[in-house]
Amino acid sequence: MLDNQAIDYIDAAIGAENHARAALVALHEGYDYLFQAALDIAEWVAADAYFTRTNPFVPLDVSPRPPIMLSPSKERFHLRLARFGVENAAVKIATAGDHFANTHLRLAWEANAATADELRPCGFDPDESDPATWALLQELRAGLKAAGKNPLSVFTAFALNTDFRILFGNYDMHRTRRFRDAVVHRERPSYREVPAFGRASLWRSVPVQVTHPPAPYDKTAPSIRDRRKILAHAIEATLRYGDACKDLAIRWLRTIDVLITPADETTNIQVTFQGEGGQHRFPREQRDPGPFLSH
Repeated sequence: MLDNQAIDYIDAAIGAENHARAALVALHEGYDYLFQAALDIAEWVAADAYFTRTNPFVPLDVSPRPPIMLSPSKERFHLRLARFGVENAAVKIATAGDHFANTHLRLAWEANAATADELRPCGFDPDESDPATWALLQELRAGLKAAGKNPLSVFTAFALNTDFRILFGNYDMHRTRRFRDAVVHRERPSYREVPAFGRASLWRSVPVQVTHPPAPYDKTAPSIRDRRKILAHAIEATLRYGDACKDLAIRWLRTIDVLITPADETTNIQVTFQGEGGQHRFPREQRDPGPFLSH
């Protein structure tokens, strides 16, 4: 939907200030991050296979014939690449989910299926055209729980909520987000092949015990391959949520004379401009949310 700057035509066709553009861009970014995550995983699988059979050269040596890495670095090199791959992928999968959540919230607003007071606890304020921060999956969950306390809430019946709850309840998605949190700001994750040091002091345990030589690797920790399986399942779950957002976006855009017809190789986009002055022919407050509610 964004090829050849089609987003500009869609934005102009909607007229006046709107959040539909941001919703579609977030949708595109979510798909792009999932694609990048899949590439990260594929790349480390290939690199892991290659460097278990080949001795790596010193990567920062620019001489015509760089030397081979010394032990133990050369034996650990393929594990480092594998760890980088799964950790990078985890960050991108979680980011994709957050992008789709922002698509979810903005579509609810544009479809007139939520009020500003219902959306602000979700991390989205419709009065801010260019917010400094965007919503997270956890914020959407908290906002939906708050909206559920209002028996007159329309937002609780928004069609995408079911798809969101399926994603939020996916065990591998939760494990992926916890893994991402460990990567970006908590502590170095532990793997069966590559143990972490941990940040908690030994003095938390009584009595304090230091072993030498060091204890063997924790055999109960997930392996790098275990992490890969978890991430693959999380990609699938996130992709299903993204597809639900895309399908609803296409359905909603038809109600304001933006026709998007996906095809195998190209996507046809037909827009009807709404006249001069950037005024809505379909003011948000007058849009019927009925087709986008669960019954």
